[in-house]
Amino acid sequence: MNILTMSWTSERHTNLNTFLSGEFLRHIRDKIVSKHSFLSQGTTRLVHYGEKFSSLCSLIDVSSVEDVEEFTQTTIHEFHSVEPDLLLFERPNFLLNKSGNLIAGLPSLVVEIWSTSNSQDERAFKRNLYASSPTTEHWYLSQNDNKIERWLGKNQLTDLDISEILETQTGLRVDIRDLAFK
Repeated sequence: MNILTMSWTSERHTNLNTFLSGEFLRHIRDKIVSKHSFLSQGTTRLVHYGEKFSSLCSLIDVSSVEDVEEFTQTTIHEFHSVEPDLLLFERPNFLLNKSGNLIAGLPSLVVEIWSTSNSQDERAFKRNLYASSPTTEHWYLSQNDNKIERWLGKNQLTDLDISEILETQTGLRVDIRDLAFK
């Protein structure tokens, strides 16, 4: 099985450009991304039910959308949204608006890279939002240590260390050991 290699810089908004460069993007494009999947590098906003910072927020299961054209042209713009650092849909359970900057659905993997600019309220809100889908794996990385906090829906998984080869619940393997603090 291929192993992805990723790297990042210390700046929050430039992390992902480096994080998703080189072998990772080639692997994703070759092995995962197809007409039935989607990868965003922090440029697509994930829409959701509920107000920002509301405990009643949830991701949108698009399988119940009856009029896809109406939803993607009009309705999708009426929702609040978040902008994860990484967003991966491995299944065709998403809808994009025409310009591709808004997406609704239940992602396979969401990655957030926390920095000091992320408030505790923002962190709690995003954890709660991503946990609203029992099939969404969500990872939280800190810029200050090697720990990766992992969840599948509302269930916390074993934390991982960047010094290990990481693996998602769907078998995607990620090697970012070069970035571990020594």
